[in-house]
Amino acid sequence: MKNSIESSHAFWYKIWSRYFDVGSKWLTLWKMIKELEKRIRDLQKELAEVQKERAILRLQPCRGDLEIREKDEKFDELDRRVKDLEESIRDLTRKRQLSILGSTSTGTYDSRR
Repeated sequence: MKNSIESSHAFWYKIWSRYFDVGSKWLTLWKMIKELEKRIRDLQKELAEVQKERAILRLQPCRGDLEIREKDEKFDELDRRVKDLEESIRDLTRKRQLSILGSTSTGTYDSRR
């Protein structure tokens, strides 16, 4: 009788420990994905602000060569910033997608257990 109770406890321990192990992996993955999404949203907001600033700069008139050069330098700086932000957004989006695909393709559920 004692043996069957111990084996029953061992059985349920295995079941629950696997359940919580899988759950903790999903929770960690979910948190990571949410953090990536937050960072992507922040970068998209920043990108919109830089594009707005670039549009405002484009409409400003220039009165001479010095102002034209300053405006061109500012455009170059804003263009570099837009390029960097777009690249960062693309990288984070790719990382998010790979995280989601990796979790579904490898799966954390093992039917052999």
